[in-house]
Amino acid sequence: MGPGDHDASRGSGARANAQAELALIIHQRLAQPELEQWFSDAQEQQLDQAEQANLFEMRREWQQSIVLPEDLVKKKAIAGSRCEHAWQTQRHANDWEGFKPNLTQVVELTREEAQIRSEQLGVSPYDSLIDLYEPGMNSQQIETLFSPLREKLHH
Repeated sequence: MGPGDHDASRGSGARANAQAELALIIHQRLAQPELEQWFSDAQEQQLDQAEQANLFEMRREWQQSIVLPEDLVKKKAIAGSRCEHAWQTQRHANDWEGFKPNLTQVVELTREEAQIRSEQLGVSPYDSLIDLYEPGMNSQQIETLFSPLREKLHH
């Protein structure tokens, strides 16, 4: 460990905490109770197609946000930041064992998030995470898409 490494570690810890606080503030803003009424009011307006699409996405982001508790949002932000910082140094050293605890924590928190989302949405934990990045997609559709490719690659 070099002389600047300790300062870098403290800096990454402070950065992780700052990112967690920012994630928490964003979460709190998105989870404001009055947003539900605002979305309903906006839906009653004469909206063009682009405005309807924007409203749909805003409401969707809001719905995705309100299902998670604040403490999980904060833990995930800290763990993700620490993991990213560790990976920046450990990948150059090919230090997979040193990286494992950071990645393990991120995976555990993501599983916790998936379980919460799954219970709220009534879908599998995996499908609840797919929906974050590909709305309307699910594991069955992915299986249908990739099954022919898998068969072709095995032959």
